[in-house]
Amino acid sequence: WLGWSLGGMIATQAALSAPQRVTKLIWVASSPRFVTGTGWPCAMDPDILAAFAQSLHQDYHGTLERFLALQALGSAAGRETLRRLREVLLSFPAPSPQALDDGLAILRSADLRPQLAELHCPILAVLGQADRLVPPAVGAALQSLRPTVQPAIQVEIIPGAGHAPFISHPAAFLARITAFLEQRHG
Repeated sequence: WLGWSLGGMIATQAALSAPQRVTKLIWVASSPRFVTGTGWPCAMDPDILAAFAQSLHQDYHGTLERFLALQALGSAAGRETLRRLREVLLSFPAPSPQALDDGLAILRSADLRPQLAELHCPILAVLGQADRLVPPAVGAALQSLRPTVQPAIQVEIIPGAGHAPFISHPAAFLARITAFLEQRHG
């Protein structure tokens, strides 16, 4: 299973719920906890996430535009990434406000760190070196969460990539994913 951002949490929950059905897990710009907290400094400040949620209700389109820009911020291919994200987003109907609230509630409250030791499938975390939402420091923090569980969590940081490495750096992204999928594990 592969999940991007919040999708990584969903993929992780699927692996926890049905471990026999998930043979490999790939997190793309994802984290088991999206807000800072005790022992987890490499994440978003909860107040910033709360302000984003409030702003979404006051100015949906403006907030969405700022969110897309944040995903491309710092990326070496930022303008092209932003253009492609807008193009994809506009090709679908706007999500319901309730769906957005529910997704933000998951990001605000979910913490899958304690359950990671229960996962025994190979895990790859692909992170963008310039990601402002899920910083690359998450990589080392992830590896420290499962010091005795094998296989260890593999971390790949794509230089110059932001929060959407599959758009900004497709060749590097696909190379890392392909190599992981082709690895033989236990």
